Amino acid sequence: MKSKGLIIGCLILSGAGCAITVVIIIIAALVLSGNQANNNNSGVDSNTTNRELQTAQKYFDASKKYAGFTSTDLIDGGSESGEHWVDGNKFMILFQQENGFKRWVLSPDGSNVYFCYEEKKTCEPAVAGIDLYFSRWQKPAATSETLEYDATNSCQKYKYNTNKTYNIAGSSNGFENEYIIYCIQGDTIVYKEDKGYILKSDGTRSSETQSRTTFTQLKTGNSIQIPDLTLPYPVTNKR
Repeated sequence: MKSKGLIIGCLILSGAGCAITVVIIIIAALVLSGNQANNNNSGVDSNTTNRELQTAQKYFDASKKYAGFTSTDLIDGGSESGEHWVDGNKFMILFQQENGFKRWVLSPDGSNVYFCYEEKKTCEPAVAGIDLYFSRWQKPAATSETLEYDATNSCQKYKYNTNKTYNIAGSSNGFENEYIIYCIQGDTIVYKEDKGYILKSDGTRSSETQSRTTFTQLKTGNSIQIPDLTLPYPVTNKR
């Protein structure tokens, strides 16, 4: 059985056929990934810090990006691999499901987001706004702080305290992203973690979500071949 963070049949990467609460749980997990980080400065020399923050900035600034990744739920366990392509504000996130069919999260115009399913040959409007998806690869609106060195993965952790709230269409619940961590070694971003909470209707925190996105490939630049970003199937369940 898949974990709540990776039941991507309902995910931020799934569609409207799921209960709203499940959708929110998954949305949280997909966008949010994060181990509780200790807030101690590791004493990394300034040259190393500058270089690694420049690595992150290069990734944030690039108009064209590609990544192969594995997303892991740090609370419930389980993982799922995928790829994403970004071309300005347009993007595609692709998953190969266990049943052999593909599933996409796709924005063909940089304004609207759709879940598309090869098995059903349909696309559905997403329940989360596009800015939630942008948070997967855009620079957080917060100043970074240096955390401890991750000796297991040989990378330095940089934390952004985002504390950003997102609304979910059709639900009285929202979602809060507490922080994002990038772990960087030289010119390589090794992984990204986020931590967040599903919010109750009164705005107080409910379920906690944590996940890690480990990059197996990460490229930027105009040489990246962007796939066709038009919707592959008709749109159903229009809002």
